[in-house]
Amino acid sequence: MFGSLFEENSSSFSERTVSLGPTSPPRPRQQCKFAGIDNQGATCYLNSLLQTLLLTPEFRESLFQLSEHDLGKLEDKDKCGSRVRVIPIQLQRLFLRLLLSNRQSVSTAELTQSFGWTNHEEFHQHDAQELNRILFSAIEDSLIGTPGQTLIRELYHGTIVNQIKCLKCGNISEREENFLDLTVTIAERSGLEHALKNCYCDEEKMEGCNQYSCENCRQLVDAIKAAKLRSLPPILTVSLLRFSFDFVKMTRYKETGKFTFPLCLDMSPYIEKKSTDKAESQYELFSVVIHRGSAYGGHYHAYIRDVDCLGFWSNPEKIGVQVPIDPASGKSDFINCESPVDLVQVILSKVPNRSMSVDKLCAEMYKQTGVSWNKRYKKAYGGINKFLSKHGDKFLYNPDVNWVSLQDQNICQTFTDKMEDPEDKNNPTHVPPTCEKQGHCGDANDNHCQDAVQVEENINSSVGQEAKQCRCKCGIPKAGQRWYNFDDARVSPINSKDIELQFSGKESAYMLFYRRASLSRPQAAIGNPAYAIPDSMMMSIMQENALLEQEREKYEEEVNEVRVQLHFHWNFHYIDGALSSLLGHLQPVELSIDRRKTLNDLYIAIDELGGEITGQEFVLHRMRELPAGFHLYDELTDRDQLLQDLLVENGTMLFVWNGHTVQGTSVSTGLESEPVFLNVTYGNPSHFSRGFPKNMSLEEFRALVSSFTGITPESLILQCIVEQDASSKVVSLGRPKEKEDDVQDSEITVSTLEGLNLKDGDQIIATSSSFIRDSSENKPAMDSVKFFVKVENRCLTSGVCDLLLEVDKNMILSQVKLEALSKFGLKDVHEGGRLRESHCSLGLRPPYQEELSIGDAGIIKDTLLVLEPGRPPRSNEMTLSFTTGNPKGDNPEHEIIVGRLESVNTCIRHMVKKAGLSGMDWHLRRTNWFNEPADVLEDGEATLESCLINEGDHLLLEQGCLPPKGFLRLTVWLYPTTQDLPEVRETESTLAWITNKLAAIFTGNSTSSLMGTSSQLLLGDIDISKDATLEDLRLQILTLPGSADLPVLMPDFLRVRVLEGGQLKTVLRGSQNTLRFLKVPSHSNLAVQILPYEDKVSANQVLLNVRKRDCRSRIYGPVQEIVWDTSSGTSAASLRQAVADCLALSTEVICIAKHFPERCEWLKLEDAPQKPAHGYKKGKRKGKSAKCNMRQSPFYIQDGDVIGVKIIADDPSDADDFTTIEDDLGKEKQRQEAEEKKKMREERRKYGKDSTFPKVQRQEVALQIRKPLRKANT
Repeated sequence: MFGSLFEENSSSFSERTVSLGPTSPPRPRQQCKFAGIDNQGATCYLNSLLQTLLLTPEFRESLFQLSEHDLGKLEDKDKCGSRVRVIPIQLQRLFLRLLLSNRQSVSTAELTQSFGWTNHEEFHQHDAQELNRILFSAIEDSLIGTPGQTLIRELYHGTIVNQIKCLKCGNISEREENFLDLTVTIAERSGLEHALKNCYCDEEKMEGCNQYSCENCRQLVDAIKAAKLRSLPPILTVSLLRFSFDFVKMTRYKETGKFTFPLCLDMSPYIEKKSTDKAESQYELFSVVIHRGSAYGGHYHAYIRDVDCLGFWSNPEKIGVQVPIDPASGKSDFINCESPVDLVQVILSKVPNRSMSVDKLCAEMYKQTGVSWNKRYKKAYGGINKFLSKHGDKFLYNPDVNWVSLQDQNICQTFTDKMEDPEDKNNPTHVPPTCEKQGHCGDANDNHCQDAVQVEENINSSVGQEAKQCRCKCGIPKAGQRWYNFDDARVSPINSKDIELQFSGKESAYMLFYRRASLSRPQAAIGNPAYAIPDSMMMSIMQENALLEQEREKYEEEVNEVRVQLHFHWNFHYIDGALSSLLGHLQPVELSIDRRKTLNDLYIAIDELGGEITGQEFVLHRMRELPAGFHLYDELTDRDQLLQDLLVENGTMLFVWNGHTVQGTSVSTGLESEPVFLNVTYGNPSHFSRGFPKNMSLEEFRALVSSFTGITPESLILQCIVEQDASSKVVSLGRPKEKEDDVQDSEITVSTLEGLNLKDGDQIIATSSSFIRDSSENKPAMDSVKFFVKVENRCLTSGVCDLLLEVDKNMILSQVKLEALSKFGLKDVHEGGRLRESHCSLGLRPPYQEELSIGDAGIIKDTLLVLEPGRPPRSNEMTLSFTTGNPKGDNPEHEIIVGRLESVNTCIRHMVKKAGLSGMDWHLRRTNWFNEPADVLEDGEATLESCLINEGDHLLLEQGCLPPKGFLRLTVWLYPTTQDLPEVRETESTLAWITNKLAAIFTGNSTSSLMGTSSQLLLGDIDISKDATLEDLRLQILTLPGSADLPVLMPDFLRVRVLEGGQLKTVLRGSQNTLRFLKVPSHSNLAVQILPYEDKVSANQVLLNVRKRDCRSRIYGPVQEIVWDTSSGTSAASLRQAVADCLALSTEVICIAKHFPERCEWLKLEDAPQKPAHGYKKGKRKGKSAKCNMRQSPFYIQDGDVIGVKIIADDPSDADDFTTIEDDLGKEKQRQEAEEKKKMREERRKYGKDSTFPKVQRQEVALQIRKPLRKANT
């Protein structure tokens, strides 16, 4: 499980893959001054145990006392004859970094490599109790022959004695054994004292059938059995048996009941000999390893007491939200925020009311971090609703309205700013940096501790008197009694009362570490993380910290370096309302500068760069490139402000000039004078394009356009199409004064171009009043647009065939028809006539409703309209087309106008009458876009609108009355089996009788009246209830008139299959299964086959048609039906074995493929290689890759599939080719049909897009859920 954990001189390990691109250096330590441990994937159990060992002073100091002479050097581990103890060395290096390295978290990669973890063990979660025993055993083995070889035994080993006392002679038999940890059962135990009492105080009486064989008495006697603790170690480890096994459900589960444990534990009642020194049996809790999750996985973290006051503790109830700062932007780095509590608090603190909906909170979280809650936190904290409910002390969550708000509205305002920068000298929680040998927190006996306490007492007045009082009221635990939560890379202070929350639940205590209360610590060790560390190690860690600081400084310089583009005024000129380059292209000067510098530093750098050319007095303006050219915006004036506060970033364009003129021309600056690029047309094809300042007045604009166009200002008319009040209007941009009274077009009452809301690229039309006739009314922009349509005469009463009509979008179709009738000279047209479109690809479209306008009907320029006899549909009617029988046959297509609210039965009557048919033994079926049959309209009383029948739909009128509600109408055919074929016909026995009888029926030698082809015969139609069983269906089939001459011995000898596309498919299984359960659809075709035995195909069996291929002729042999039993496996190998057994061949010499007739393709059946899964997957066992399931994607093997078999030796060059000549022809036909359909789709799309006006939208149908009516209680 743990690899070669006990092998010291393991082989060298490959380097970890380095991520591409520059990476930021490790972050400095957090405010609490403890370093966390990186989780390599699933090493939380290891991290919790390592932090416990680190904060066990006796273990840590004993480890550091081992010198290089005792352990060896890592560089010599590969030398022959060297004895290098890798695990202790790597533990020393890890502890050294955790204590003194100025980083937020430390990696355990080197340590796990020393464990021999080479098979991604860091991604597999293991048990912390098991690791504790294995790691201690590995350390003991590593330290043999060194001064520390007794380290584990002296600190952690105790002794248990098992005693049996004979009640007859008093003889005591005992067996002594060492223990590393005390394992206690928590089921049915209230707490640790209760469990210890049951184990080491209670005695078991051995009597009756369980008597003891006494060596002294030489007979079976009554006895007392008990276990006693003979000696206790300084560090007492208690393992809680949280995981149990349910022998009823045969599954593991976790004991989540309440199990208490004290902070101070008196072990004197449980030891064998009562000691006079009670201090030896008094223990204090200093570490709790916690497991959160289930018996099949979860997360470990640890609550550990800071015995030596190495950290800085602050009240977790009043501590500010600690979100790291991104050095690149100076803003909160939500991506690296590991605490969901802090993340949610910061997000809520940024909204006005400190509250929002949970959905919006999740969206904001994804926006800030790029990862959703479910991917980042759900595994460890559960769903977000459960998380918010659990943290009711911090959030107010209302599940009814799905709303969340901060419990303490001032939490982020009061403390966030003070806590974000731990190095802020004005921050009351700031702790002075540590030196080499000095501590940095917590105890008043140390100078630094006094400073920390003084800081705690002298809270800065800027925090507020209320915060001070709250802090003093809560108080700070005394030295050595401060607890921290070590959760992988994150370390945070906690209150001791939080330990009580781990008594029960899915997140509960798993291991307890007690320390003997009499163990005292030297004064020099208090608050001093460098205590007992050798000088050589101190030098190495100081060098590492120095390198880290250099990396951070270099990184901050790189991320804060910006490259601005300087543009000097001598390279530009001001023309057409914007700046333009004299060189024809930009040649900016790039200047690199730290964005943490001030604007004055930038001015100095530019002055040094430009020299005398820039001049003594120059200013900087932001510059942007616009379609009209370059424009200047705000001036950078405050020279004491930082560049990052001025939003100077990479690529920022700055213009260097005197602030007034460029090449002697005055330049306007600012957003209000931003130029808009306009195209001005004043003839055909005369036009010009340039930029105009937005603050230019309309009079100035008219004068400027007049100078370009040559039109006098008195007669100049400017027009454009703008969006106003959700509609397009032709707007006059001012008119000659003598024409103002005649103005009828809408005119904008604004004084500048900005009020027109003009955009870059807008078209302005300049005309003279002598050529323009003013409109008499205020029309929308496109109301006056006229175009021509072509009308074709199909009334056949006039010699004129077609003509052109000029129309506009508001013209009513009835007017168009009357105008066409007038110009054609038509008077008496049957039913008044109607208009419809004749599309070049889609053919004749449905006739138009005459109430519609040209625009509403979607008629565009050059549309071909057909004028024909007939009644036009009304607004509540629609036009449908239909055919009888096969829609792809030669049956004529009919058209009918019906009401939208008419029932399906009424529509059928109209269609029957239209087609000249009789009777009501008909039903309707939908068709798709390609006129292929679709589903049946079963509810005859439903309206066409509720059935989603729309204008222009094509329906299929089929003969046959629909069955009653709850019944199925099925068409039954008789099909032969493979035994019925002549080549396998028997001459005697029952099979021969059945075969000969069926052969006579199919070949017409019988007197049967069955009509059909030689391969299938129609038996008739049956109506049967959906709740009828398969046995009922067989009996009803035998009652059909066509079944009278069938040689059927019993109903169970009939095999019933579903026909799909004329092919035998699904076998109906289970005589007592209902047709509803078997999902038999109405109006489906069923095939029956007569068998010489009962049909007992089970759900695990698949009926397949196997055909052997002749590679030379590309022809397949006759069908051989096989039954593939999938209960033994659904892989390709299992199927290949079944096929090989059928053909009496070896599996090694054949390959198989499935035929897809609808695609004219063959898919080779083989097990695809599976990639090994990394880590555990829910529901799957480790290391067991899933095989290909032939009944799932992409194979979908089912009843009736054709399996082709090829001998590999016959075609070794192309073993994957199973195609036939018919497949080639079918593929070509499909290609042609696909091209036709593609062309039709493009025409439909074009038809929809070419419309200048919006099409009539289909009427929306409300969603309904029909509930069954309940009978009233009588």
